[in-house]
Amino acid sequence: MWNQCNRSLLALQGFAVAAAFAMFGLWPPASGAMVLVSLDGSSRNELAKIALAGGAALLRAGNVPGSMVVSGNRADIMMQLHGRAILIIAASGLTCGSGSRGK
Repeated sequence: MWNQCNRSLLALQGFAVAAAFAMFGLWPPASGAMVLVSLDGSSRNELAKIALAGGAALLRAGNVPGSMVVSGNRADIMMQLHGRAILIIAASGLTCGSGSRGK
């Protein structure tokens, strides 16, 4: 019984650590390259308008359907969302292809 409990706790801790690393890997930078992902069905044109209104530069369409890669200040872009369902994540190899983070 004691051994089974320890294994369960160890598995839970491992899952928590993996989830934390995944979250930190996708957390958008304060400024720089990031990906805007539409969760409400907005088109890439709408994402581009929001990014430009926030002072961001458009880099390209993202690999994720309904996404746009931009470079700018996260806080300025977030001010333009006005409650829209748009996710902002880090521009990483997973979301943009290799070598995109930090440019």
